[in-house]
Amino acid sequence: MNFRDFIKKLNTEDSRLYLIHGTNDYLKNEAIKRILKKNNVIKSDIDFDSFREKISEDDIILACETLPFMSFKRIVLVYDFPALKTGKQSADKLNDYIEDISLNSILIFYMIDKADKRKKIYKSIKKIGMEGEFGDLADSELISWIVHEFGQNGKKAANNNARELLNVCGNNMMTLKAEIAKISSYSEKPEIEKEDILKAASKSLEYNVFKVHDFLLKKDIKHAFALLKEIIESEKNPFGIMGLIASKFRLLYKGRAMLDAGYPSDKAIKLMGGHPYAAKIALLECKKFSAAELRADISKLAELDFWLKSGKADMSLAFEKVLMEIYKV
Repeated sequence: MNFRDFIKKLNTEDSRLYLIHGTNDYLKNEAIKRILKKNNVIKSDIDFDSFREKISEDDIILACETLPFMSFKRIVLVYDFPALKTGKQSADKLNDYIEDISLNSILIFYMIDKADKRKKIYKSIKKIGMEGEFGDLADSELISWIVHEFGQNGKKAANNNARELLNVCGNNMMTLKAEIAKISSYSEKPEIEKEDILKAASKSLEYNVFKVHDFLLKKDIKHAFALLKEIIESEKNPFGIMGLIASKFRLLYKGRAMLDAGYPSDKAIKLMGGHPYAAKIALLECKKFSAAELRADISKLAELDFWLKSGKADMSLAFEKVLMEIYKV
């Protein structure tokens, strides 16, 4: 279930067995905090056990069977349990145990990524306990959360400025929370404005690369290559930058193909896939190129990628040369 449904169920029902998994680290950690708070246990308590390294089924069962000392419940937290990941490892003994887990204990499985839903123990946990799979939130949910987090830091933020922070920093909630705290400390005003975000927030690689893209579309070579130099010096690796530029041109090519086929904008945006806002922008930008030009540009970027990885081209010079060619500056 998603985070909202998980928290709703957590607040209304008791369970002795939980599985927390998915790609959103912030929400997974928040779920753990809520479970511990509900049971009046903190991580430093004597009634809290966590296992991160190689752990046997017997160790987990023994921990669950140990009576709590200071609390009503003992919390046993198991990180990245192998039997919940893709592979041959099973946990038949533990699978049988969780059917009748000690009344005095709460067992939580926390996975770094998604659990393998084909595994027997996954199906048992889902049937007996509570399972939360947390991924990226929709932009509208993130914007509401950002506004709320600024409020927690004593600041107001309009939705458009929350979106600006999302554009600048990306959608990682751990990163966003830290940036919100930093911006709130930086600004002396009661309400956060766009200029506060642009001055204080750390720009994501994606944001900076797409700023380079915007400069080059506007034929502003000076600012484009100054920013590109900063990015390369910061990242120490051109391939993430290359990948983002290439993805931008692939989206432009999709947009050009949709225009050439005569699709209306709303249908074209749906067919292009990805984020609707990015598709909308690409539909406007692709008018600067023909389909043949975009195909050739994508080939040039692929060729440059090969030459750089093989060590047969100077990173800065070759990159700038190809960018000047594909943007026609």
